[in-house]
Amino acid sequence: MATEKLTVTVQGRSIRKLDRWVREGRYANRSQATQAALDLLDRRNALPTLEWALAHPMAMTPVQQEAWAGELHAIDAALDALEPPLPEE
Repeated sequence: MATEKLTVTVQGRSIRKLDRWVREGRYANRSQATQAALDLLDRRNALPTLEWALAHPMAMTPVQQEAWAGELHAIDAALDALEPPLPEE
């Protein structure tokens, strides 16, 4: 897949987390770690929200409910496994 450059401004502690993950071998570099985070956000944002569900009151089947709950749990578990929050500076 083609890649493009992106310049962003983030909190210093976020950069320190990225650098620690790279040092620990979780990711090859900052770009790979950032891409992984964006991929998780993309998965998370693809899920229906409560606001959407209330605006579109079509009941989900039990299979859909289970799939939705499973995806939400998997994303949250992946985010939690990355790192506990750093203490405030």
